[in-house]
Amino acid sequence: MDPLFQWERDRAESMRDDIRATTSRRKSQEAIISGLRSKLAKPNTKAEDRAALMSEVEKLELELEEVPRPPRLVADDVTAEALAVLMAVNGERMAVISAEGGMFDTLGGRYQNGVPNLDLILKAHPGEPVRVDRKSGPPVMMQAPALTICISPQPEVLANLPSKPGFRGRGLLARFAYVLPESLLGRRQPWGQAVPEHVNRVYAAALHKLLDLDIGPEGEPLEHCLQLEPAAHAAWGEFSQAIEVELSDGGQFETVRDWAGKLPGLAARLAGLLHVMEHLTEAPARSLSGQTMEAALNLAGALVGHALAAFGLMGADPDQEAAKKILAWLKREGVDRFTARDGHRAVRGSYPKAEQVRRGLDILEERAFIWQDAAPEKRGPGRAPSPTYMVNPRLWESGS
Repeated sequence: MDPLFQWERDRAESMRDDIRATTSRRKSQEAIISGLRSKLAKPNTKAEDRAALMSEVEKLELELEEVPRPPRLVADDVTAEALAVLMAVNGERMAVISAEGGMFDTLGGRYQNGVPNLDLILKAHPGEPVRVDRKSGPPVMMQAPALTICISPQPEVLANLPSKPGFRGRGLLARFAYVLPESLLGRRQPWGQAVPEHVNRVYAAALHKLLDLDIGPEGEPLEHCLQLEPAAHAAWGEFSQAIEVELSDGGQFETVRDWAGKLPGLAARLAGLLHVMEHLTEAPARSLSGQTMEAALNLAGALVGHALAAFGLMGADPDQEAAKKILAWLKREGVDRFTARDGHRAVRGSYPKAEQVRRGLDILEERAFIWQDAAPEKRGPGRAPSPTYMVNPRLWESGS
């Protein structure tokens, strides 16, 4: 974060005199316009004079100078409306970076009576045109918005995201790259090793070069199109096809099709980032190599396990979650034989319907954690006996 903030400070400092001078000139222009309007308001002003004054006011207002704004790169917890304004005055680009998950509450409608406001976030991912209507001010319209979101929420926050309206159904959760590192709690060292200063300097200098590359001589944002070498394009195509196969029923991504369907696009984005960090200011003139693409595909592949874990934490597959809950109960209580009714009682706080538990039991049976004992005979009227299950003894031997 420091290199980004330092770049913002440096740009603001370099623009300081120009901002002050332009602000002064604009105040003078506005004062002249105000004086002319005062004359217009006088009842004894002649019609021909009023016409001339109005023409002069219109001319001066068209000539009003816009006061330049220091560029912003980063926002924190911000509403969609405020974010749209920030993006519009910063070349339609912005990053939301936060160590907390408050942004999710805001998107979920914290300030709008629980009504989610996701359009800008969803459309900024592919860079689609968007119009954001504001309560106080004209609508904000952008042609190709680009938004980066980097948030480090606690696992509890992540687990609750699917409960927010539209987050899963409209594809918000499918647009993130997830990283779930192993917790270091209980193993942290108070004297952790700092990043070497020379590494910080090189990293900051590289980011500053890239940020300056995106600004034209008049401060306007510039766009660059990266070209792929044939080997890079072929590798990406093979990766995309392999992902497509796993989206089918029974495939690795059957329960996270929304996320995995965007994985090839994520891999391409990663390749672009690796390319520009390697070549910096020469990146637009160079084609993205097969080697860089392979590195990006390896990184994308490494993110798969994290995404599956994240969606598991979020309950992406309720049947899988039910199976996990039942398995945890079996381990905790040391159960070696139980009925379906026993299993339902054990987890009914999370799964009140017996059908939900049955599907979880089916998964455990498919994976040989349990097996169904011979069904007891139904004798006389009334409800049929609950199925009985035996627990695989190897569950205790493996300690799994």
